[in-house]
Amino acid sequence: TNEDWEDFGRAVCKDSSLTFYDDWVGSAEKTSANAYFLEEKMWPYNPDNEHTNDFGWNALPMGYTRNNHTEFEAVGDYGFWWSASEKNSDQAYYRYIYKDLSSFPMNYTSKTDFGASVRCVRIAR
Repeated sequence: TNEDWEDFGRAVCKDSSLTFYDDWVGSAEKTSANAYFLEEKMWPYNPDNEHTNDFGWNALPMGYTRNNHTEFEAVGDYGFWWSASEKNSDQAYYRYIYKDLSSFPMNYTSKTDFGASVRCVRIAR
């Protein structure tokens, strides 16, 4: 949910006033993994986002799907993750990391025409 994302952002950014709708400046670097696939870097180097994964979330640039999930786009450039919260009956929120940005902003889009990754959240009891 947007509330789960907000809790995550506050922990990563160490900012208790952070909201879901903020851009979370500096958090992309802390959550994106400097990973390799077939000996090639998955995220390209950029001094604004060195992909240090300090928080251990292991974000990868897997892009998104479109056209009834038959086309993959932006692999290697973006990572997108859904929120379980809906904006309305046709749209849902997501957060994304772009290879060249230090922020981890949110947006929303059609639930049927766009496909993003999912991260499960376990509630500590």
